[in-house]
Amino acid sequence: IPAHIPGPLQDREPEDSRSGKLEGDEKG
Repeated sequence: IPAHIPGPLQDREPEDSRSGKLEGDEKG
């Protein structure tokens, strides 16, 4: 998934993004 996920996706799967590589990519 892209670093910038849409609203609905970001709202319904926050754990997945945080647990994945998105944590360092999106959160910084």
